[in-house]
Amino acid sequence: MSAGVAEAWKRGAFLGSIEKRKKTYAKRRKEILASRPLCKCGCGKQVKRAASIYATVKCAPRKKHGAEHMKRMSEARDAQWGAGQSKRMIERMGRLVGTEEYAAMRRENRIARGMPDHLCAKSWIIRDPSGKVYRFSNLSEWVRQNLWRFEDDRPESKTPFERRVYDGIIGLLLANGRKCSSRGWTAVSKLELEDAGRDLLERKPHTGSE
Repeated sequence: MSAGVAEAWKRGAFLGSIEKRKKTYAKRRKEILASRPLCKCGCGKQVKRAASIYATVKCAPRKKHGAEHMKRMSEARDAQWGAGQSKRMIERMGRLVGTEEYAAMRRENRIARGMPDHLCAKSWIIRDPSGKVYRFSNLSEWVRQNLWRFEDDRPESKTPFERRVYDGIIGLLLANGRKCSSRGWTAVSKLELEDAGRDLLERKPHTGSE
C-alpha cells in the first residue's frame, strides 16, 4: 500500500456507504481545487488543473507562428467563400456561444462533451475488482461520473487523478497487450461475455496501479 492510500485509509476515505464516500470525495475535491494557485498572467483567476499555470487558453501568451497560421487560414477561407467571411463567421460564433442554438449545433455534429455517441466515443466493457462488469460508450464521461470508485494511490502526482484513471483503462485495451490490470480493473473479452463476464484467468483483486 502506498503512502497516499495509507493516509486515505487513516482519514476514513474508504469507509461508510457509497453515498458517504461520494460526499467525502466531493468535499476533498473542493478543498484541493481551492488550494490551486492563481493564473500566471495576473488576471486573478484560479487554475483548475494541477498541471496548468494559466487559468484559460486566452491567458496563455500567443505564439507568433500561431497568429500567422490563423491569418493564413482566414485568407484561404475568404478566397474560397468571399471577402470578409472569416470576420463574419467569428462574430457569429461569438454571439452563438452559450446559447441553445450553439448546444444544438454541437449535438448535431456529435462533438458535445458527455454525449454517449460522442464523435470519439467507443464501446467499452470492463470489470471492477469485485467482478462487476460495466458497459459504456464514452470513456471520458464515464470516468468523470465514476471517479469516486477508484483509490488515488498517488495524490502527490501533478497529473490529475481523472487523467490517470482514464489512461489506466485505455491501457487495458491496447493492441500490444502490455497491460492486463489497472487498479484491479480488467478488460472483458468476447469469450468472457459468453460466460456472464466471468474472469477466465481468475485474477484476484489488486490495490494500487499496475
